[in-house]
Amino acid sequence: MRSLGVPMEVEKVQVADIDLNEGLKRQARLLGKLNDDYVLQMAVAMEQLDAAFPMVILQKPPRGKLWPWSGNHRLASFCLACPNETFIDAYVISLKDPVMMDILPRVVNAWESGLGFSKEEKIANARWLMEQHSMTADEAAKMFGLKVDWLFVARRAETVRDYIKDVPKSDKIAKSTIIKMAPLAANTNVLKATANVLCKYGITGEDAILLITDVKNHSTELQQMAELGRWEKLIEERNRPKDKPKKTQSVHLSAGVRTAFVRHLTGLSKILAKANTREKLQCTDPADWSVVEKNWLEVSKVMTKVMEGVR
Repeated sequence: MRSLGVPMEVEKVQVADIDLNEGLKRQARLLGKLNDDYVLQMAVAMEQLDAAFPMVILQKPPRGKLWPWSGNHRLASFCLACPNETFIDAYVISLKDPVMMDILPRVVNAWESGLGFSKEEKIANARWLMEQHSMTADEAAKMFGLKVDWLFVARRAETVRDYIKDVPKSDKIAKSTIIKMAPLAANTNVLKATANVLCKYGITGEDAILLITDVKNHSTELQQMAELGRWEKLIEERNRPKDKPKKTQSVHLSAGVRTAFVRHLTGLSKILAKANTREKLQCTDPADWSVVEKNWLEVSKVMTKVMEGVR
């Protein structure tokens, strides 16, 4: 608080004088409510003898009860762990400027929250400062420790969401995909058509990025719509049920036949590996060779069909 130049006093405040609901309404979290598990964890820790937690920060308005700038979870945990305590030590601030009363609690929450603030929450709050209080992107980003580009990317993503909100299931499109779609926002017809194809066929991940890239690579609406049509045909072809292969007649050999076939085939292979001429096979007699030739032709014909899957 000192770094922000905000004067404050340490006071013992009556718990009944704190407007907890007002604190929740002003909390900077997207959740919009307390994290019950975190409240319980802190309450258990507060019951320890050596427990030490930062004091909550309270705003004393011109009229009415005090409300928390920061410490909604700590206050809830304190009430749970110490139900008989009626007073609590707190930093009390008496700002009167309504703009500062609106801006600073968000920033302080982001800085000191025990739960930590997600990147998404910081971006949401920074953009809120820009829209509600005309803060520049540089100023808002600095307040929450963000890169300025992140704010512009978030704005483009929000614009895309708004354009495609009427497309069924568009709320299911991943944030990373929405960001990739941003360049298509220049033509809402193409943007909505792209979102429709993604949602209609449940295209996600790498396929979604490829589709968007292919559409962006074309310069005219006609070309882009044609590209989407090409993708639809590809997806429909991919999703079309495949024809079942025709059943072929199979021959079930008994174990004895199978064993004999494999044994003789293996033996023949070993013989031919060494005896690769008629002389080495000792079949120079014309009568012997006639028998070999006749049987080999039959074996060759049948095995060719077997190997081709005909039999």
